[in-house]
Amino acid sequence: MSVLLMLACSGKATTETEAPPPPPPPEVVEDVEVVDEVGHPPEEVEPDSHPVAASWRGEACGARAYPRELTFLPDFRYQGRDLVSPCPEGATCVWSGIVQFEGTWKDDGPFLTLTETSTDGAGQGSPRPTVLRRAQSGHLTEEQSEGVICGYEKSAEGSADQVPEAPM
Repeated sequence: MSVLLMLACSGKATTETEAPPPPPPPEVVEDVEVVDEVGHPPEEVEPDSHPVAASWRGEACGARAYPRELTFLPDFRYQGRDLVSPCPEGATCVWSGIVQFEGTWKDDGPFLTLTETSTDGAGQGSPRPTVLRRAQSGHLTEEQSEGVICGYEKSAEGSADQVPEAPM
């Protein structure tokens, strides 16, 4: 009996007591989701059919005493114009009265997150939103600092594909 015990403890295993083979190495996954520089997976939505990619207009509301136009482009950029005090047609003005700005937007479910990248009228006009909410009615809404909710409606004229680049 002691001979069998010695063989078992000596490290010389027989075919009956061999260890199972090691598990195979983990599989390398090639289907990694690629996210663009704005943070949108390419499969998230067909860019040309995104319901937000259009021109929107919000009339004067709350502390903002003038209309604001926003155009969301299919490539997740946006352009905006604050019509602070537009120069009347035919008049000569020192300033156009329009503050133009642009940036990127991200679809965060019921919210749109806006990141402004440039403006031609720094410090002019009311603060611009960093978040818009998609209302069940199909409108976009902005909550101002004093709690006033301002709405934006899709513009009937033109689509996001027809908007010229804003001069910056």
